[in-house]
Amino acid sequence: MATTRIHPLAAASHAHPYSYYAALRDEAPIFFDAEHKIWVVSRADLIMELMQSPHCVVRPPNEPVPAAIVGSAAAEVFARLIRMNEGQAHLHLKRALQRSLALVDTACLPQLVKKWRSAECDLHALCHFVPVAVLADLLGFAPDTRPEIMGWIADFVACLSPLSSEADIARASVAAQCLLVHFTGVLEGDLPQGSLLANLLQDSECPDRQALLANLIGLLTQSYEATAGLLGNCLIALQQHGVSDTLPLTSFVEEVARYDPPVQSTRRFVVQDFEIHGQLLRKGDAILLILAAANRDAAFNAKGDDFALSRTDRRSLSFGHGRHSCPGQVLAIKITTAILSDYLAQGGTAGPLQWMYQASVNGRIPRFISPQEC
Repeated sequence: MATTRIHPLAAASHAHPYSYYAALRDEAPIFFDAEHKIWVVSRADLIMELMQSPHCVVRPPNEPVPAAIVGSAAAEVFARLIRMNEGQAHLHLKRALQRSLALVDTACLPQLVKKWRSAECDLHALCHFVPVAVLADLLGFAPDTRPEIMGWIADFVACLSPLSSEADIARASVAAQCLLVHFTGVLEGDLPQGSLLANLLQDSECPDRQALLANLIGLLTQSYEATAGLLGNCLIALQQHGVSDTLPLTSFVEEVARYDPPVQSTRRFVVQDFEIHGQLLRKGDAILLILAAANRDAAFNAKGDDFALSRTDRRSLSFGHGRHSCPGQVLAIKITTAILSDYLAQGGTAGPLQWMYQASVNGRIPRFISPQEC
């Protein structure tokens, strides 16, 4: 297990961060971390207020894309992602995505999982590649191109992490260019009727194709990372808590998403001075919102540190809140549930497992260790 020193930017990949989160909520729900030059917020009510505040945005105004990728194809994609934008550019595409995602026929998910989960599929492939393959199928891609897409997505995610090396960033840029070329070809071809892509292209509010292309890449990237993290954390929870014979598997997945979320934190940037909880935040300040801490806040979820499948009033900030809530939340839960259901039906028991968490400043994504690596 990972044993990195716990501090706000290392907690997501620490083996046991939740007692640290609880201490932050109780003792310093909002404080300035001078070492990392960032405000840290851990209480649910404060996080929701900040996520809806007009004084906060998702990217620094003077750095719309990370400096390390400026001028690359990766930057072209990053700059158009709805989760990295505000205002009308964000709103119109998000609404179009929400409408198109609502039209997706998810009854086919069990068949798609069986189609893309091979008999020799290890846990890494199960968590990272099966969700991407299933989503790509729902989008309407030609099956024979999917292996290439998976490789490009795996390389592209490097541009989203501040921990990536120069070599990682270079591969991400090549992958972004390949994905843009590929998606352009897909959009110009014949799309399956009723596919997510076909629905998006018919939506009157769908913006220019470059923005659409970027966000198709973004959807698959989130599937490769966040959905993979959710599925991996479900396997860990399966070993630690088991599932219910009387409650639907969806309840298990939703509780894992609250209790041990794959996205532990997110950031906001102050564009106008304002005060919150007795603290003055100034223009240019960065804020780390610890979503995983908020999910266990007793004022947000009663007995938040308990893993309880029967919660009837479950609340979660794992998929965001307010104007930047994730439009793919329902689909991510359904894809994860379908894969986990198939895994259990095929005799998977998720135990005994060994794992460590990928190095990340905000993601909690397990990497399962084979017996040979132990």
